[in-house]
This record gives sequence, structure tokens and C-alpha cells, in this order.
Amino acid sequence: MQTNSNHGFTLIELLVSISIMITLLGVVVFNYRGASDRLDLNAAVQEVAIAIRQAQVYGLGVREDAPSGGNFGYGYGVYFNPVSSQSDYYLFIDKDATNTYLHGNGCGSSPTECVEKFVLRNNVRIVSVCDGSGNCYSTGQTTLHIKFLRPDPAAILTFINPSGTPSWGNVSSINLISPGGLQATIVVSRTGSIQVQ
Repeated sequence: MQTNSNHGFTLIELLVSISIMITLLGVVVFNYRGASDRLDLNAAVQEVAIAIRQAQVYGLGVREDAPSGGNFGYGYGVYFNPVSSQSDYYLFIDKDATNTYLHGNGCGSSPTECVEKFVLRNNVRIVSVCDGSGNCYSTGQTTLHIKFLRPDPAAILTFINPSGTPSWGNVSSINLISPGGLQATIVVSRTGSIQVQ
């Protein structure tokens, strides 16, 4: 007795198997890009929210202005300027009590109110800042200064237009966008609450 056993794939079975593997690989790669974009945006939103919370803690916690500076009564805030950069924002100490950030000679040099400069990573950008009236300001328009000063946990929300005129709001939002077009918003209310949407 002789058995004729042909084990293996036919050409059609091989082509079907390869096409299924290519389809699965395409789905995985496509989902990875979307997941990576979402993770980048979520990380950036959390970093901005933490910087705002850090300013609130410094402002309410009676933080000294500098080692051996001896001054404890200053407010702290976060400054957003989509006018000059869509990826930078600053933690500042309000030494001149104007509720706004004094640029000075930049972060780390004197005179300046800068405590720390933050840069958004992975090409996530701040596209606009909005007041509670529904007015959103993007590149070339308005800056946002969020300040906290003890003993009140409330936020002082100051918008400065290009001519230097200040206005105040009860709610502000910072809108971020990822390279893939996903958007997220951080809402800061006058009461001091910070929400990520």
C-alpha cells in the first residue's frame, strides 16, 4: 500500500493567509497611531492641569519667593501666550501684584517673575484660550494669566488683548490639539476648580 500524502499549502491558501495577516497588521498600525496621538494629548493636558494646580498650591501655601528671599505674600499663577508660542506656558510669581506675568529678560534671569517654563511635547499645541462669554482667542490675539493668592482659593483670570487692555472672566478654558487633530480642553473657573474635558 502506498499512501499519497501531500502536506502543505496550496497557492490560494497561501495568498489568503498572507492577505489576512496584512489586513490585521494594517488595523494594528492604524490603531497604534490613534492611540499614540490620544496618549500624547492626554499627557499634555494633565501636565498643564498640574502646572495650574501647582500655582494654586504655591499661592495658597505661603511659598517663599526664593531661598532666603523672605517674602511670603506673593500670588502665583500660570501664563498662556498663544501669540508667541503655541507650546510654551509659564509658572510665575506675581511680585508686582498686577495679576499678570512680567516677562522681564526671560525665565532664569533678572528681572523676571518666571518660576518655571514648560514646553508641551510631541507637537501638541495650545490653539486658543477662551473666556466664559464664549470668546476664544488664538494666535496673535489675547494672553491668559491665571493667578492664585491666599487666603482665597479662587482664581484671578485675566485676559490681555494685543493693545494691552485687561479684562477679567469667571471661567477660562485652554484648548489643546494633538498632531492628529484630537482636541481637549482644560477649564479653570473663578472658584478655583480645574477640570479636564
